[in-house]
Amino acid sequence: MFKFKGVLSLLTMSLLLIGSPIRAEIWDLGYNKPVVEEVIEEPAETVEPAEPSASAMADAHEKEQNQVVKPASKASSIGKISTARNTFGVETVERSSFKIYLSPTFGFNSVLGINSLTVTPLYSFGGRLGFLIAESLMIEGGFTRALINTSAPVISSTGYQPLDVFEYKQNIVDVGAKLFFLGRESRLRPFVAGGFGYAISALNYTPAYQVMMGNASDFQIKQFQGVGQLGAEFAITRAIVASATFQVNGVFSSKTQSSQSQTIGSSVLEPSRIDAGNSLSHSATYAGTLGLGVYF
Repeated sequence: MFKFKGVLSLLTMSLLLIGSPIRAEIWDLGYNKPVVEEVIEEPAETVEPAEPSASAMADAHEKEQNQVVKPASKASSIGKISTARNTFGVETVERSSFKIYLSPTFGFNSVLGINSLTVTPLYSFGGRLGFLIAESLMIEGGFTRALINTSAPVISSTGYQPLDVFEYKQNIVDVGAKLFFLGRESRLRPFVAGGFGYAISALNYTPAYQVMMGNASDFQIKQFQGVGQLGAEFAITRAIVASATFQVNGVFSSKTQSSQSQTIGSSVLEPSRIDAGNSLSHSATYAGTLGLGVYF
């Protein structure tokens, strides 16, 4: 009997221990810790691009070959030289490099600051050779041959001034530097230039007076000059340009040489030629020229 009571007591205690957590779970008022679900993101599927078919590649190649490049606008073509376009339609500019410039010139020469003679410009011609060493800088040299008719000074014994008595023939060589204000992409390129020149000139009688004077020898004039230029280039194409230049040649030093004519009439006109030659040897000259140049 004692053993049964002991066993019954053990069973009762075991039931109490087991039932306490069950009651606690049943009596819970909703304050349990929330359960957090972990969401696992699956990586997105990568779709490999399909290889273009042979026909699609052929069509794309044909479209690229037949692509028409739109011309530059009218305003752009006037202001700038047409530029090349690559496959993607992007404008490309010329790579600056050393270039040679060659141009024939023609125009007129005249004389500045001389009041004792009446000067009649006739013509001038020559050529220019330049080396473009930078986009806006050129080293340039030129040769000019000019013909000018002048009157004689007033003859004191007769009191009048005969016109077109003398021919003034100039041969001028100059060299200097030319600076452009705009690059070679611009159609109109103003410039200034400066340098030095050397002139060998001859003063003699015009053909009408040569017969009377019996082929008199030349009155020679040699001058060391300073040269200044102001002008502009207009690009017809990238390689061909037209130019207009105004040039002034001042006199740094001069030297004359004459041989007195001993023919009929020399007592009247020959002293006038010497006076005219001495005046011209100290007088500056100016010139207006046009040219058509090529860049190589």
